[in-house]
Amino acid sequence: MRHAIGDRLQHFEIIAHLGTGGMGEVYKARDARLNRVVAIKILSEKFSDRFEREARAISALNHPHICTLHDVGPGYLVMELVEGETLAERLQKGRLPMDVVLRHGAEMADALAAAHAKGIIHRDLKPGNLMVTKSGIKVLDFGLAKMTQSDETLTVSKVIQGTPAYMSPEQLEGKACDPRTDIFALGLVLYEMATGKRKGQGEVANLGELSERFAHVVERCLEPDPENRWQSARDVRAELEWAAKNQISRPQPASGSRARLAALLFSGLVAAGLAGVGVWWLTPHAAPVTQSVARFTVELPSGDNLPIDTGLPISIALTPSGEQLLYVGQRSGVHQIFARRRDELAAVPVAGTEGAVMPFVSPTGEWIGFVSGGQLKKVPITGGPPISLAEAPVPSGATWGTDGRIVFSPTWSSGLLIVSEQGGSARPLTTLDTANGEEAHREPSFLPGNRSLLFVVRLNDGRHQIQCLDLASGRRRTLTEGRTPLYATTGHLIFSREATLFAAPFDLGTLELHGMPLPVLDGVTTDGAKSHVALAADGTLAYVPAAAHDRRLVWVDMQGRVRAASADLRSFWHPRLSPDGKRIVVHVGGEQGGIWVYERDRGTRMRLNTSGTRPIWTPDGTGITFQWQRSLCSQGRWGR
Repeated sequence: MRHAIGDRLQHFEIIAHLGTGGMGEVYKARDARLNRVVAIKILSEKFSDRFEREARAISALNHPHICTLHDVGPGYLVMELVEGETLAERLQKGRLPMDVVLRHGAEMADALAAAHAKGIIHRDLKPGNLMVTKSGIKVLDFGLAKMTQSDETLTVSKVIQGTPAYMSPEQLEGKACDPRTDIFALGLVLYEMATGKRKGQGEVANLGELSERFAHVVERCLEPDPENRWQSARDVRAELEWAAKNQISRPQPASGSRARLAALLFSGLVAAGLAGVGVWWLTPHAAPVTQSVARFTVELPSGDNLPIDTGLPISIALTPSGEQLLYVGQRSGVHQIFARRRDELAAVPVAGTEGAVMPFVSPTGEWIGFVSGGQLKKVPITGGPPISLAEAPVPSGATWGTDGRIVFSPTWSSGLLIVSEQGGSARPLTTLDTANGEEAHREPSFLPGNRSLLFVVRLNDGRHQIQCLDLASGRRRTLTEGRTPLYATTGHLIFSREATLFAAPFDLGTLELHGMPLPVLDGVTTDGAKSHVALAADGTLAYVPAAAHDRRLVWVDMQGRVRAASADLRSFWHPRLSPDGKRIVVHVGGEQGGIWVYERDRGTRMRLNTSGTRPIWTPDGTGITFQWQRSLCSQGRWGR
């Protein structure tokens, strides 16, 4: 039947009435113009023009775990139709398994982080506003959302808004809300998913049956004082993902090639020494499962080190046969590429690669590509005069196809370029979709056959998506979130999230993932979220263990006496002493990365942000200037 709701909605055919809420009626409808099924919410008359204006801002949210708002007009919303059941309906059947709680919790936290990055606070997060779908959680109904740039809500300002059972203390008292308000509600939802019980106001959460790590996440979400809670939803997501990884103590039985890959990956874990490179082999899926997996650790010679630092490209590579490991090493203050054969004990420097970063290898294994002095270059693997191919002032990944083409990322904030292995003019291969928040295309990797390409898209909300580009049609599709995508001959996509490698079944024919990503290797060195890892066609995988760059902060006085500044053993970079000599600001890599401040007298520490690098104190010691991932500079004020 047709249901006319003004001129703007005449092209919608109402299919069914879905329900009635506090804001109005919801209908299932078909958009005749675009031939898609949507949900239409007809709003009550009490909502003002401000709702339409700010709802348009919310429509800018584009996230896999947030219900998409397609259109908004006087008195109505047109939204994505989400199929599934609400979390409230699911919880009527009892509590959820812990692995599901951790996965859905991380999805909710990621959705909130995306909204908060746009200046939007939900303020009514609860099981009834969360849909459980085949693809995960969808966050619905931003009807009570607050825009942080103003003191107004989308509905009525200056009054208490939300559902009392899921309100934070400051919300119940009518005080100002900020992203930590949503974090409190997220803690309540996590508690209810894990226990099957709703926590009452003022009631002490009974977390005794839950794992210590998960209980810690929930307890800190539920701190009455916002200052004591997690300070960002992105932090909560990281903690939940960490808890999920530690749920796995041994590979679980599975079927098909995924089980073989998991078993091989887990059995190939390396107990790596300091300043080493772990190496192991994946067995192709055609080989018997009982075949052994070789692994070893490459120890660098005394005095050598890996000049890995935040922002530098990936530092290791493998020849296609897996016979040679290449890495950027530093010796006597000079860094260049070193090569180590599998059947030899020592690595030798490759002549002509002085000052090199980002090694990659030709499909024949005869040439090494790298960047030095702002130029993309190649040199014979045996060494020799380098040949310049193209300009690459700030590179971020390259891949060499069997058809003689090289695809590379010339800067941290550009699309991909393509150039012949013989040199010549580099031409654009991809263009940034800035309208959808794309800031950079990085870390390209050819798939077998050179007809398609994996690469990473950095978005302006800090997320990284792995996309697949069909080189013939120019079409691209998003596969998952992560960094450093590599294809394994077992038929899997290998990629990183923070310090963990994941694997997911990948169909080369359809260019689609066919299964949930499985964590397979933890403790990989990461710089700016990418991982220092390389994969050869024969299944050899090399990586830089995170332990290779863990270190301690120490105080050294004028007499050379050393004492610990902290007991922490972490990936510290660029420590800087405050003008008064009492504090250290330092960049920390890894799971709890960002800018941290350590105080000498009190022995305390505090994280200022999650994504800054290279911090420097202002001369008066009240501010910190640091580099942000968008290659911009920001200054944070320090309160004494």
